[in-house]
Amino acid sequence: METNDAGLRLVKYIREELDNHQIRIVLRTGNSGEAPEDSVILNYDINDYKLKVDLTRQNLLTTLLASLRAYRDIITIEHQKIKLAQALEKLQESQIQLEEYAFTLEKKIAERTSALETANLKLQRLATIDGLTQVANRRCFDEYWLQQWIMLKEEKQPLSLILMDVDYFKNYN
Repeated sequence: METNDAGLRLVKYIREELDNHQIRIVLRTGNSGEAPEDSVILNYDINDYKLKVDLTRQNLLTTLLASLRAYRDIITIEHQKIKLAQALEKLQESQIQLEEYAFTLEKKIAERTSALETANLKLQRLATIDGLTQVANRRCFDEYWLQQWIMLKEEKQPLSLILMDVDYFKNYN
């Protein structure tokens, strides 16, 4: 390096200017007095700090392999984060679709329930009212009579029934 702080400026450039925090940086120095380990570790985002005298062939190999594996793991984690974000987005889209389907289904159920209620009222009318005279028919009479019988029996009240025969009913009809 052309200056004593060139390595530290390079680290700063990589981390701040390039905004790259994935790459592993091992700082090697021959003069630890100008870049003390504790201040470098605290002030710069480096991953390892080695003195030239401590960096044997075996130490260099071990440090590089550990850094490469850490980088591989970071990249794997980043890929997994992207996949998880995509899966989350798909789940959110599916949730929106399900909510739309549920709303549509509830609306259709309400419409059909209303139509069924209307049809049931019409059937009830057809079942209890004479179509020709628009007067309650025998079925309606039987139901009403039973209701009154039960109610008045509980209240211990009398019940009366008057039957009438109308001659020449067709003329009234």
